[in-house]
Amino acid sequence: MWSVVTALETAVAGPLVGLGVDFVRNRAPSLVYATEDTSPVRLPDKYESMAAYRVRLRNDSWKKVETVTLHLRAGSASLKVDGYSVPAGLQLVQEPDGDGIKIPLPYLKPKDFVRLRVVAHGSYVPDALDINVSSPNKIAIRRVSDFETHKPFFKFTFISFIVVIIILVVFFAFYIGKASGVAESETPPPFVLDQRMVAVAAAADSGLPNLASALASVPNLTYYEAGDLAYSQAFTSLNPEEIDKYRRFITITLATAPAMAPESQANLFYCLGKLDLLRSDEKSALADFKAGITKSKSTVEARLRSDPTTRDFLLKQNLM
Repeated sequence: MWSVVTALETAVAGPLVGLGVDFVRNRAPSLVYATEDTSPVRLPDKYESMAAYRVRLRNDSWKKVETVTLHLRAGSASLKVDGYSVPAGLQLVQEPDGDGIKIPLPYLKPKDFVRLRVVAHGSYVPDALDINVSSPNKIAIRRVSDFETHKPFFKFTFISFIVVIIILVVFFAFYIGKASGVAESETPPPFVLDQRMVAVAAAADSGLPNLASALASVPNLTYYEAGDLAYSQAFTSLNPEEIDKYRRFITITLATAPAMAPESQANLFYCLGKLDLLRSDEKSALADFKAGITKSKSTVEARLRSDPTTRDFLLKQNLM
């Protein structure tokens, strides 16, 4: 019967991983925005009112979005941004846009936040600000009522989906075996998640479709090898945003496979430390190398024999 389980796991879960990788690669990034209504105040000695609105925009996905424009309008009232907070490297520019203003944003990195305080003046000022977010690129744009309480409706990560599917396949195969009269072995083999499948799912969940494809192409992939492949791709890229995604991949893999062999854990922590050195984060690198040494000092020592740069770093820190 357990051969049925293995066959179904390969036949069903494997293609699902491939479909998931394609889904992650092609999924459009997502922007969410929110604004707070206000109560206009009549200005003394003037025939006009004033109101202040708060506007917030966030890149809610793991992809960088480019060429986004905020269009703001409050009836015929004049608008002006008199306070803002934007990510480092961005400059806020406001331009006329009919009766309102527009704010072009060349890009937003994953989880980047834009906060605006917009003031309106006019003979009539509405309670609510009219907002439109546009982009020539394929972007999912949603308005939410409150950023503090907003959470994605479906927070099931891709890797969780794969794990659940595999478990369901096991139970399904069990009942098929029962119904077909397949003999049960007295000591069934322990259920262990396929290492390649876990690594591919973790890569997809981290927003690394190219790594997921590379991992899926390696027969009998091990966690040990997955760490080396992740580091080699990150080193080739040298893009800080991408390096953060590779760190996330290794972190997810470590968390998903608690029964992982100590040698594989040590190598993943070793690769994590090297990624931190690429980011010039020596403090985090030290913590990662210490964790690797704790898991398997011999594994780390073996790696250092062909890695003089990292060896010199650890010697200076009195770790080896």
